[in-house]
Parts: sequence; C-alpha cells; structure tokens
Amino acid sequence: MSMDVKRIFISSLVYLVIALLLMSIMLPIVWIVVTSFKPESVAKIPSVWVFEPTLDNYRYIASIKPIWKPLADTLLVATSVAILSLAFGTPAAYALARYEFRGRDDLAFWILTFWMSPPVVFVIPLFLMFDRMGLLDTYIAIVLAHTLGNLPFVIWLMREYIRDVPREVEEAALIDGYSDAQVFARITLPLIKPGLVAVGILAFIFSWIEFLFALVLTTFNVRLLTVEVSSYWTIAGVILGPMTAAITISIIPATLFAFILQKHIVRGLTLGAVKGE
Repeated sequence: MSMDVKRIFISSLVYLVIALLLMSIMLPIVWIVVTSFKPESVAKIPSVWVFEPTLDNYRYIASIKPIWKPLADTLLVATSVAILSLAFGTPAAYALARYEFRGRDDLAFWILTFWMSPPVVFVIPLFLMFDRMGLLDTYIAIVLAHTLGNLPFVIWLMREYIRDVPREVEEAALIDGYSDAQVFARITLPLIKPGLVAVGILAFIFSWIEFLFALVLTTFNVRLLTVEVSSYWTIAGVILGPMTAAITISIIPATLFAFILQKHIVRGLTLGAVKGE
C-alpha cells in the first residue's frame, strides 16, 4: 500500500468515526425537535417519522401552560451565575497562578475536589441555610447555589489560562510602575479574554441545565426551565408533545449564545494548547 493510499484510508476512517460520533450526538436532538411537531396521538410512537406537522404543542406552552417566565428566570439566573463566577473566580485563579505560598498546589486541588463532589452532598446544607435566612424560592438563593457550584471549575480553568500568560509581560508592567491590581486589570485580563469568554459560557450552560438545586431551592416565585420541563411528567403519564416543544425552546438560547461567540470559545479552549514560556 502506497503512502498516498494509506493516508487517504486513514483520513477516511477518521472522518467516518467523526460522522458516527456526530450522528450519535445529534440523533436525540433531532428526535426531540421532530417530536415537538407531532400530534399528541402519535408523539409517543418513535417509529413514526411521516406525519402532518402541527404547532399545537407550541401553542400549549405559549398559552395553556406558558413557558415564558421559566425561560426569563433561567436566562436571568444563568447570566448572573456566569458573571459572578468570573468576578470571584478569576481573581482567585490569579492568586493561585502568580503568588507563591506554602500549600498552593494542594489548595488548588482541594478546590477542584468540590467540583468533583456530587451536588447532593451540598443541597441539604444549602436548603437549611437558605431556609433559616428566609431566602428559599428567591433569585439570590439559586444564583448563589449555582455560583458556588461553578466556582471550583472556573478557578481551576482560569488558573491554567493565567499561567499561560508570560510572566515577563507582567514584570515589565511592574517595572513601569503598575501595581499588582493594575497589572491584573490592564495586562492579564485583556490577554486572557478568550479564556474568560469560554469559561463564562461554560458556567452559563452549567447553570442553564442544572436540575437538583433548581428543584430543591425554588418553587413558585422562581421557576427554572429544567424544573418546568419535568412538570410535564404527570401521574397520568408524560405529555410528550409539549415537553419536547419546551425542550426545543430551552435549547435555542444557549445554542445561539454559543454560536455567536464561537470564535472566542475556540480561541479560549485552545489558549492553553501552546505554552507562552
């Protein structure tokens, strides 16, 4: 087998594997979108792909059981979580990346262990704490819970992005008379902007899809999409058409957000691929 034929064979095999992976990822999404246009009489029959499309399921979630408040609440909470996670996580990551002190790496790993811990470990203490403070079923409670859940992940990733910024750039600014805070704000932050965007979007998405904290800490005043979608599972069975319509609507904002900022996401996720040292 010549080198050209071998190269073509390997490339074809790689593309085949990628295509199969994309199909396995996209098939559930395609099924959800298709089912959202099915009449309820055939919605529960997965094998039916030929049918007369209907918008009844979307009318149901628009008027009979409106999804607009859960959608607005989720957008508000996820945006707040992304901003707060970066606002508190980035300075902490900078301290762990730039300042030398005893046990620094152990502290960084200890922070990461909170991200690896199951959410059920924290939900009861948070419920009791917010209950005593009178914060249950408020935006403050769910935003704080999601922010605390995302902080370890944000700190760990931003630490790696900051470590990829050459120290010489910051040292030159210090020689020019900049303070540590000015170096962080005027030098480091602009250099890691793609990383900030990528991590912020991930924090947004993690908050958008979170279910356990939303279920336990919110009831009526605050209603998130994940809890709203689960409410279509009733004693009488699953109202599949409206449920898939609600899921389809819930996919759109995060997808558009990621699509619009995809350039920054790619740059942010590849920022640490090449060391600056």
